[in-house]
Amino acid sequence: MKNFELLALSSKTCLKNTKAHKRTRPDPSPYQKKSPSSPSLWCALFFPCLQGLQDSERKKNISELAKTISKFSSTITIESTTIIFEIKSSLRYFRGIKKLKAGIDFSVKEKLKFLDFNAIFYCGISPTLNCSSLIAKSKKNLFISKMSQIKPALNNISINYLDLDKNQKKILRNIGVEKIRDIWRLPTSGLKKRLGERALLQLKQAIDLEPELIERYSPQENFTSSYNLPYPITNENKVLLVLKKLLDKFCIFLQKRDLSTSGFLIILKNEKTENIKLCIRLRHPSISKNYFITLIKAHLENKQITSPIIKATLNAGNFQRKDHVTSSMLPTHFKDCNRKDARFELNRFIEILTARIGEESIKKPQHIDNHCPEYTALESKIDEKTLRKAPKIPQNLRPIWLLPEPRKLNKCNHQLYDSRKIFLVSGPERIESRWWKKNKAQRDYYIAEEDCGARLWVFQDKIKPGQWFVHGVFS
Repeated sequence: MKNFELLALSSKTCLKNTKAHKRTRPDPSPYQKKSPSSPSLWCALFFPCLQGLQDSERKKNISELAKTISKFSSTITIESTTIIFEIKSSLRYFRGIKKLKAGIDFSVKEKLKFLDFNAIFYCGISPTLNCSSLIAKSKKNLFISKMSQIKPALNNISINYLDLDKNQKKILRNIGVEKIRDIWRLPTSGLKKRLGERALLQLKQAIDLEPELIERYSPQENFTSSYNLPYPITNENKVLLVLKKLLDKFCIFLQKRDLSTSGFLIILKNEKTENIKLCIRLRHPSISKNYFITLIKAHLENKQITSPIIKATLNAGNFQRKDHVTSSMLPTHFKDCNRKDARFELNRFIEILTARIGEESIKKPQHIDNHCPEYTALESKIDEKTLRKAPKIPQNLRPIWLLPEPRKLNKCNHQLYDSRKIFLVSGPERIESRWWKKNKAQRDYYIAEEDCGARLWVFQDKIKPGQWFVHGVFS
């Protein structure tokens, strides 16, 4: 019994000691948590030859290199001068990591030579995307296959390669942090307070404590198809038959890739004169062959085929992911898509109208924030953005139809006349604007009505007393 009591007492004192130890323990580091093994394997390629280039040149060249990488992986993301891609799913197809790495090295070096760059790049392979990126950016060629090897591999990497701004790096250097291994030892609360949660996210993702979100790279698709005619033709209907064959190929191309297009170019090559170009532009991406034919017919109405056509070519490169429309279980009057359908039909009407009378012939009145009525409207080109959101209706009702210039009214025996008698209904509304210019406005506006019932917007000029003008028409 005594031995049992001694054991119980000793166990109680041990529990007390452990509880006291827990209370006095410092704030643990967030990087001490054991993370599960990652099923992925990421490869990062860093290209120092692309540093210092202009943004347009860098994006163009990194995109060309990413197209080469797409032969080895379908999951690719780009970070400035680094390409990161998943390779575990490709190991079996390429028969192991050695053959896969050799194929990547050969293809990338050949592409760099073709682009006239130095064929030097650095490769980092690890179970996480951010770890591979840090290894490659630090100009180290390392292969890490296990999660337990990540922290030792990142220990000697400088904090310069972390995604931090100058102030955050300065804060870390002031507290003696030069390498990533120094960050592991710091408490979480202090780091969050000084750097913020976002600064620590990269390291947490590198050791698989946080999920990694990537922006997948998808190569730009292009479509080109030509049809050489067996004999020259001038008949418009026969030209349409040829174009339908090209559209069949084009629509199959779109369906296989689950894409839609917002425009394409048709070139009809003549024997003698200049080529006929039909630029088909869509306000809403589509995949409908019948609608394409409708637009082509509208374009051909404005073109005269004076010389025989010997070749037809269709080029397209502006693609979007196809919108999948699902049917609703609600009744029609509960649907929220009626407004979308109306906008879609309006877009189609504008596309057909543009094809027939030309883009320059279609204008849209645009509201401008100005007190002077003459300067509140401006004609602009109609585009999709102008139809997305309707402007707010002003509380003070004003006519939509303004005259090009205010027309002077006649006055006889205190009665206003235009073509008929005019009677004031409501007003006045004082408008004074453009005081900083010579043509400043000081007017009292009234809503007036003719004896036939038509309503007008009239004003009395305060600069020239006694003069009345009609400025707009309500109906």
